[in-house]
Amino acid sequence: LGNEDTIEFTKYQLKMMKGKDITHNHPLSTPPSPEDLYLLVNYKAKSFRTCGENGTYVLEYNEQVEKLPDFKTFSDKADEVIYELQDKYYDEVKHGMKKEAAWERLYELYNVKPRFERR
Repeated sequence: LGNEDTIEFTKYQLKMMKGKDITHNHPLSTPPSPEDLYLLVNYKAKSFRTCGENGTYVLEYNEQVEKLPDFKTFSDKADEVIYELQDKYYDEVKHGMKKEAAWERLYELYNVKPRFERR
C-alpha cells in the first residue's frame, strides 16, 4: 500500500519479513530511508533492498544493525546531521533538502551503509 512518497506494509506482510529478503522500489533511485532501515531492524529481515533505475541498494541484517539505537534517537541524529549539512546544501535546504545526503552520513556514522548493486 502506498503512494509516490511512502509505502505501508500490512501487519501480515510485516510478520512475514523475519529472515526474508525484502524488496521494494524507489523510483527516484534513492537509497533506503531510515524507515526502511528500521523495518529491517524491527522485523529482523535478512536484507532490505530498494530498487531504482540504475541498480539496487542492499541493507543486510548484521551485528552493526543490532547495535543501532531506537528509531527516535536515530531520527534526532538525522535532524542534527541535516542541520550540519544545511550550509553545504543551502539551495537544496531552501527548497526542501534532499535527505539522501543526511541518510548517507548517518549510515556511515552507524556503520550500516547499504551496498549498491549496479544494473
